[in-house]
Amino acid sequence: HLDEVIRHWVQDNKQEKLIADSQVNIPPEHEHASTESGDYQSAYNREIAGLDMNVGIQRFGKSSYIEILRSYVTHTPTLLDILKKADSDNLNNYATHVHGIKGSSRGIGAFSVGDAAEALENAAKAGNIDFVNNNNKDFIQMVETLVSDINGFLNDVLPQSNKPKKDKPEREILAKLMTACAKYDMDGVDTTMAEIDAYDYESDDGLICWLRENVSLTNFTQIQEKLLLLTERETL
Repeated sequence: HLDEVIRHWVQDNKQEKLIADSQVNIPPEHEHASTESGDYQSAYNREIAGLDMNVGIQRFGKSSYIEILRSYVTHTPTLLDILKKADSDNLNNYATHVHGIKGSSRGIGAFSVGDAAEALENAAKAGNIDFVNNNNKDFIQMVETLVSDINGFLNDVLPQSNKPKKDKPEREILAKLMTACAKYDMDGVDTTMAEIDAYDYESDDGLICWLRENVSLTNFTQIQEKLLLLTERETL
């Protein structure tokens, strides 16, 4: 509901598109120092359909842009799962989540996805369920392909970690994190996240990236809810 009110009274669609389409020239001294090998540099030159990486690199610098891409591929699939349930009864919710994909996609330089998301958002706001139904499946496929291609790029450009590997975080450490979040124990949260980050996980389904981002935002209630749900699923 808050999002609806803000978008009604504050959002400037023309300005939003101008910002998204602009290419901000970052002075060289603000660019993160590049330490990539020749192989990594060639990975940066890869063309990904529907993604203008030059825009993202100019806007954020290579290091920050990589982190933004990692966040994009971690969180966008969750939004797509919500969009798959589009019907005439939840168009407002659909509009809110496709709006999020619109902004994040334009932010990374995926303008074709952003434009398609905008068309779907406008249709949902207008109650045009036929347009949503006719275009939603192709849109989801477009975004899933982009996410897959970005993941391939990230696997090539990111150096291999020397951390020991585990299948997934142990339940005990996740329970410890839940307790620290429940108490708003910042030191406890930081210490537990450091323990979690000591390993690489082979099948965490994006959980660790999600935890890092939400810890940084102090979304402790959301962390508790997610970890509790995961625990209940494993118990079943």
